[in-house]
Amino acid sequence: MLTRVILQYRRFVLCSILFTVFFCLGILLGYAEWPEDVRGPLAPVAYLIAVILCVGTPIVLFSVLATFMLPLVEIWLVSLIVLMLFFTPMRALLPTDTIPGWVDCIALGALSILTYLAVYGSWFGGILKKDMKKHTKTFYLAGDPEDIWNAFFPNPENPNRYYWPNTQFLPPPNGSKANFIMTLPRRGDLENMTQEVFIEYAQPFSEFRFSTLSLPGCSDPNQIVEVKITPNGKKCQVEYTRQLVDVPIGKRLFLYLTNDFRDTVHSMKRRFAGRRDGSLQGRQMLRD
Repeated sequence: MLTRVILQYRRFVLCSILFTVFFCLGILLGYAEWPEDVRGPLAPVAYLIAVILCVGTPIVLFSVLATFMLPLVEIWLVSLIVLMLFFTPMRALLPTDTIPGWVDCIALGALSILTYLAVYGSWFGGILKKDMKKHTKTFYLAGDPEDIWNAFFPNPENPNRYYWPNTQFLPPPNGSKANFIMTLPRRGDLENMTQEVFIEYAQPFSEFRFSTLSLPGCSDPNQIVEVKITPNGKKCQVEYTRQLVDVPIGKRLFLYLTNDFRDTVHSMKRRFAGRRDGSLQGRQMLRD
């Protein structure tokens, strides 16, 4: 759980910048004033505390209690900035109190929804697609190569040994060159990951490489995964490489802010070791 919170440091940095922009605009546009008694060396300390309370607190709470709400932190801040820039000249042109306060609340809610649809939703889901950077992580696991192979290599013959609980394997569609279809079930109303899997090469208990292609209705990005397993005494060195392919800009931002690659590696290591999986990916999985 602590790791899940720590991995949100990129979101904290971005939201701290957005909060600073919002705060400075509020002062410049006359919505707020810097307290007269907070001057000198106390000013940076006071501002840092404000950032931690206003930005850090919701990120920690959402990371622990409601991970699906994490994107709302940056969405709210962007919406507040846009709303401030839009309403300031409008209020200057109209008579005082022409626009009631409840209009601001409705406008903020509507703008937050529109911003979410534009950034993370389907509005621009098909444009500005790009391959993400290839990431590699080397780690060590206590176990023999066969156990590690069975945990990380998608194999219809050993579905119960795959690290993702209740993984399902199905025959490929007619005319497809895929080896099989793999479905990774998720909890509740979350969308399952259903993809065609193409095994490019596989040397049992040593290394493998496969690519995936999402079926219609699955929003998970296509990926290329490569794993190398090297015995090293009582442990094995595992080199895990993954590249997400043809990813829309909003999805890339979301995966970057959530540290998706490191979160996935953390989940894989925890699952193999039989330890509690507190990652974002782990929260999506069905209970064992």
